[in-house]
Amino acid sequence: MEKLSSSWCKVETVPESYVLPPEIRPGKLVFPMCNSIPVIDLAGLGFDRNEVIQHILKASQEYGFFQLANYGVSEEQMQDVLKVAKEFFDLPAEDKAGFYSDVGKSIDECRLTHSLTYGTEQIHYWRDYFRHPCHPLEKYLELWPQNPSRYRYMHVISLVDTQCNKNFGCFGL
Repeated sequence: MEKLSSSWCKVETVPESYVLPPEIRPGKLVFPMCNSIPVIDLAGLGFDRNEVIQHILKASQEYGFFQLANYGVSEEQMQDVLKVAKEFFDLPAEDKAGFYSDVGKSIDECRLTHSLTYGTEQIHYWRDYFRHPCHPLEKYLELWPQNPSRYRYMHVISLVDTQCNKNFGCFGL
């Protein structure tokens, strides 16, 4: 657990192993400029599966990414999920310890970790992540954290009560 950067509440300086050498820092690469990125508006497409897939494929092939608009998740829901995720990472280490793993766990288990290759990295990235399986929800919900108390509720709301999940959630591209 000591490798998790979210557990470093008393760090005053960045550890040397987390500092990228100047020659590999972002910002040196030149990218072609464009006036806009592709925006795929699900409201405008009426959730026509084939049309949405074609727009996603085209944007992915031409740009490598896209912005998805009007997908059924409100700004309030997104902010609530981010708040509860922050609450989870702010929990004391002993509350998160049962989810922590330095080694690969089964894909069917929740996992709190820092990097898939931490032991072999020369330079570490300052990130922690928590992965929890969620489909089918009935199978995995009981594995999710009970703390913070809103965690399961907020994530279920974001998965089930949105038009995104009902109409768009599993395209399987």
